[in-house]
Amino acid sequence: MGKRFYCDYCDKSFPDNATNRRAHLNGVQHQQARRLHFDCYLAPPEKLILERAKKPCIGFVRTGECSYGVLCKYSHMTPEMFHQLEQQAKAQASDVLQLSYLSSEQNIEVLLQKLESVVLKRRMERERFGSTSESHSLALPVGFENADLPPSLLL
Repeated sequence: MGKRFYCDYCDKSFPDNATNRRAHLNGVQHQQARRLHFDCYLAPPEKLILERAKKPCIGFVRTGECSYGVLCKYSHMTPEMFHQLEQQAKAQASDVLQLSYLSSEQNIEVLLQKLESVVLKRRMERERFGSTSESHSLALPVGFENADLPPSLLL
């Protein structure tokens, strides 16, 4: 039996040859499914920029439906949807600002000082309780012998 091509976007399979594959990839259903798939991964600021650049779809405004669907070159967003998208974009922008503040050099130095103090405290506790890293010994599980291990893992 011949090979079949399976399209994950459309959930369809067909005989795999150049003509069929080209026809499918250029088809309206495939383009709609592909755009739907990738639109869900757009960040709110990117989506807001794309939607603001588009004019409102007259057919969608009049009837609430558009015969072009996802492939329409006009915007199908209501003012409420724009407002919600703007809020999401602002929230994401504030998250980015907060993250950039946390990653500044001054804050990295503070975090390093805290980390060094924690490591120092743990060393002092080990010394106080008499536990050192040398006192821990590794043992093979029951049933394993040195001959069964690769040379890099032999003790």
